[in-house]
Amino acid sequence: MTTKELIKQLKDWDYTVKIDDDFIEVYDSEECKYYFSVDTREEFLVDTYNNDFTELPVEDREILFGLIYKYTTTPVEEREEKKKYYLKHKFGLLTEISARDIYYTRGNAFSNNISKIHYEGKTRDLYLYKDDYNDLSLMTDNSSKNCKFKEAEIEDIKERFGTDLSDYEIIEVEG
Repeated sequence: MTTKELIKQLKDWDYTVKIDDDFIEVYDSEECKYYFSVDTREEFLVDTYNNDFTELPVEDREILFGLIYKYTTTPVEEREEKKKYYLKHKFGLLTEISARDIYYTRGNAFSNNISKIHYEGKTRDLYLYKDDYNDLSLMTDNSSKNCKFKEAEIEDIKERFGTDLSDYEIIEVEG
């Protein structure tokens, strides 16, 4: 379980969450009751605030304990979500794009032939896109989750296609 997932689930249950470099504390700010804290640097480290935690209904303690267990048993290096990146072609531009035009670029994602593709109308940037079959193509809209690549996926693309991606700008996805 990632830290982000833990925090979201706790907030969904209306708990207040305080985060610092080493711990995540969970409490009820209205009633000034602290329930537990978990260590973000090590596995299996949790501190329940005995009096406040035991005052919770059994069902709530069961839910919280389940979340605590899932988080504290997750290896520390897996608790943070991996950064993702867009791969934007440095030179490729398309205008007034159609589905046929995008299909035409398939298989040419690492070809020098796409340095300037001209069509009538407005120009758009090209982004590397991974389809459901793990094939790569280019598209103008980077909002798809399939346009976002983890570092390991980028390294795999370099190896599989024998490219250094020098024609691509690697841009970190924000948020």
